[in-house]
Amino acid sequence: MRRAAVLLLLALLAGCGVRPTDIVRAGPAPILPANGEGAVLYFLSGEQLQPASRATGQPLGPAQAVELLLGGPTEAERSAGLVTKLPFTSGKATLNGTTLTVPIPVVGLPEEAVQQLVCTAVRALAPTGERFGLFLAGPTRALGYRECSAMT
Repeated sequence: MRRAAVLLLLALLAGCGVRPTDIVRAGPAPILPANGEGAVLYFLSGEQLQPASRATGQPLGPAQAVELLLGGPTEAERSAGLVTKLPFTSGKATLNGTTLTVPIPVVGLPEEAVQQLVCTAVRALAPTGERFGLFLAGPTRALGYRECSAMT
């Protein structure tokens, strides 16, 4: 009798109803600044936008995050294979309403570079990933309204 009870218990435990499944792809894990203090900057890995968390010790607004982006990837980010299609500069960026003005000419930039700017600014405005866009302007000409292709 005892042997039958043990076999019944083993059979119940072995057939608990959980079946194996294939891997379910749900997209990349969110990349957030450490303790909410910093920014998420968008660089490129190959031709794909890739978020990179940059800790700064304080939360950054969209213009400040874009200024960090324009400084280029850090050594650690470069070692991780991240690159930029933006020219390096230390100029000021501003956000006035929904218009982001950057210190570089935006007309003629590759679309990947435009997306780096837009996604970095939008992520600082909407850290949870809501989809919206902004107007992008340079020192002399505006490019127009753009949405971040990485936030869907």
